[in-house]
Amino acid sequence: MLEGDEYLDQLFVWHVDHLAACCTQFPTHPFTRLLMAHSLRILVLQGDGNKLAFHVKRRRQSDLIVADIVTPDAVEDVPPQVLRFYPPITEESHPPGMGYRPRRLAQYLDDECAIIRAQKVTPRGIITFMANKMGGSHVAHDRSLQDEYLQNKALIVFGEGAIYRLLEQCARSICCSLLPLRNEVALALGHKELEPSELNFVRSY
Repeated sequence: MLEGDEYLDQLFVWHVDHLAACCTQFPTHPFTRLLMAHSLRILVLQGDGNKLAFHVKRRRQSDLIVADIVTPDAVEDVPPQVLRFYPPITEESHPPGMGYRPRRLAQYLDDECAIIRAQKVTPRGIITFMANKMGGSHVAHDRSLQDEYLQNKALIVFGEGAIYRLLEQCARSICCSLLPLRNEVALALGHKELEPSELNFVRSY
C-alpha cells in the first residue's frame, strides 16, 4: 500500500539511495546536480511534503548529524556511527590538527559555508536555488536577479560556478549524515545496509 509510515520509510530509503548514486558520479553532470537538489529538497528542506528525513527520524534512534571539517581548536568527537561514512582526515589530506565537529543537520542547513560577493551562502540557500530556480523541482524563467545566480557567475572554481561546486559538497555531507538513519530504516524493511566501501564519494570528496 502506498500510504502510512512504511511507505514514507521506503520513500526515504529510495531518496537517500538516489542521492548517494548521484554523489558517486565524477565528474558530476550539470543535470545530475539538479537531481541531487531535488532529493535534498524533499529530504531536508522546509515546506509542505518536504523534511522527509526529519519525519522518519521521529520514529527511529539514529541522529541526523553532519561532520564539519574545522580548525584544531574547534574539533569535537563525532559519533562513530556517523563518522564511518566520512572520509578520514589524514596528514596528506589536511593541515595538522584539523578534524571534524558534529553539527545537527537542522543547524548545518543554515550555517554559513562561503562568502561570495559579500553575500552569505548556506546549504539551505544553495539547495533551494538549484531545486526551485534552476530546474531540480521547478524552474524560474528569469534567474538573473537571484543572488546565487549572480554569485555563481562571479566566482569560478575549476571551470564552473562556485554554487555548483558548493552544492556537490553539501550533497555529499548531507548524504553521509543520512546514511546511519537510512541503514536503520532499511534493516527494519528487510533491505541491506550500505557500507562506506560501497560509496566511493565517502573516500574522495
